[in-house]
Amino acid sequence: MATAGCLSDYAENKFIDLVMAETAFSSPAAVYLALCTAAADTGATEVGYTDYARAAITFGAVSSRAITQNALVTFPQCGATGATATHWAIYDAASAGNMLAWGALSVSKSIVSGNTPSVASGQVVITVEAGKISDYLAGKLLDHIFRATAYTAPTDRHLALATVDITDSMTGSTITEPSGNGYERKTSGTWTVSGNQASNAAAEDFATPTGSWGEITAVAVLDASTAGNVLFYDAAPTGQGQTPTTGDTVSFAIGGFVVSVS
Repeated sequence: MATAGCLSDYAENKFIDLVMAETAFSSPAAVYLALCTAAADTGATEVGYTDYARAAITFGAVSSRAITQNALVTFPQCGATGATATHWAIYDAASAGNMLAWGALSVSKSIVSGNTPSVASGQVVITVEAGKISDYLAGKLLDHIFRATAYTAPTDRHLALATVDITDSMTGSTITEPSGNGYERKTSGTWTVSGNQASNAAAEDFATPTGSWGEITAVAVLDASTAGNVLFYDAAPTGQGQTPTTGDTVSFAIGGFVVSVS
């Protein structure tokens, strides 16, 4: 009776802070499904039927930027007073705690005395939207938050320019960067994290070109100075179509490179 859902503001903020600022964010040891009367990115209101409690939920392996519930979830039987559930949410604790994801039920469910609500395997799906975040990082995000799989943030982040559009599935070995003429990835400095976004806290200056770097069509943040994994990218950046050449200044101004989780 549930449907595909999305990350909460809390989960997005914590993960961007982990990846871009190396601020600790441990995987929950277990996650719990809640039935709700309302839910949004900022939080949810749980049903209040007699004897209600959250129930543990588990997920299978990440596939196509999504994770799917892999076992039946059964809630306590409703006692004297019922409720109507319209949404679901996932938390990092059996009570209180932090909301990690939410979604709407495909059909509202009236829970009356004697009912034992349940959600069949495969009904709860959490996805990371395509575009901007690589398949690699989307998988790491979902595994870290919902499957208790630790993710170690890179100690350095590296900015890259590309002459062919970057897509979700590309890696640091398959993107097409300028070749020669003084080009190399730029090891970035500190990042300012606000909400679900991070931006460069200082100007990021690439080496001065000694010849043409070709037409720049995309930019990316990677976890290594060569090869490695694409973390975030933009296939339509500001300044797209410029062709840096001998003596040009190639730079991102403070706050000019913004990445986000959504």
